[in-house]
Formats: sequence, structure tokens, C-alpha cells
Amino acid sequence: MNEYCHNSFDKELGQVVEFNIQGALQNPRSDFYYETIKKNDAPIHRDIFKISEYSNKKYGQMWACYVSTSDPGLGKSKLIDTCFLVSNIDKDLKFIAKYNPDYDTNLWSYRGGDKELEDFYKLGRLIKVTRYLSPINNEWNIKEYNKDA
Repeated sequence: MNEYCHNSFDKELGQVVEFNIQGALQNPRSDFYYETIKKNDAPIHRDIFKISEYSNKKYGQMWACYVSTSDPGLGKSKLIDTCFLVSNIDKDLKFIAKYNPDYDTNLWSYRGGDKELEDFYKLGRLIKVTRYLSPINNEWNIKEYNKDA
């Protein structure tokens, strides 16, 4: 552990907050944090192209959400930039993995999250696909959009 990775005392919570991902996810933030966040600008917009629902052994119901780059603007190119996997964990929707297109191989490339979901092509049993917005000006994006996956 280096000098930046240490347990810290949160004055507003009145307790030591363990330094790890779980601690960051499970320990509540102070009231001041939530009041401050309300004043922030709206979240950055993404276009949603399609959502595929899967039945997964580990997570049960899980969704692959195909989205544009953040703040895609009004240009003529509408491209799928990212696929986020989302599942219901502890009664909340959580991101569990992220993928980006690898245009050299024309495959989805794992970028982080649950290592057990590293293989994008083995997510589980497909339940349904809901399409919202068709990508344009890119053959691979259009092919991915039309796949039942």
C-alpha cells in the first residue's frame, strides 16, 4: 500500500472509512456532499441505441446498453461508442462491466468491471433486444445494432 492508499477519518460521518472499492461503494457520503451534487450541471447526454437483456448465471437479469460517446452533439454520424453491462445489485442498478469497439478487429473489447464478464460474447442467455436509435455512417455499428445480441 502506498502513502495515498490509507484509511481516512471522515469528520462528517464521524468514522474511519476503509480505503478500498467496497468501502467507497458501501459507505454513505455526507449530507454536504448530496446537497452540493444537486447544484451540479445535468449529466452528460448519451444516445441509447439498443438494450439487450440477458439471463446470466452470476447476476441473473442483466442488460447490455449500447450507447454513443458522451455528449454526441447533432452531427450526421451516430456511432455506438460503448456497451455498459448493468445489473440489479442490492436493489440498485449498477454498472458491472464496460466494453468499447475495437475497430482493428471488429470485436468488442473489455475495458473494465467484473473480470468474469471479460468475454463479451459469453454474457448468458439472450432474453430480448429493444432497439431505440439506429447508428448511421458506419457499417460495423449498423451490423452490431441489427444483431440479436
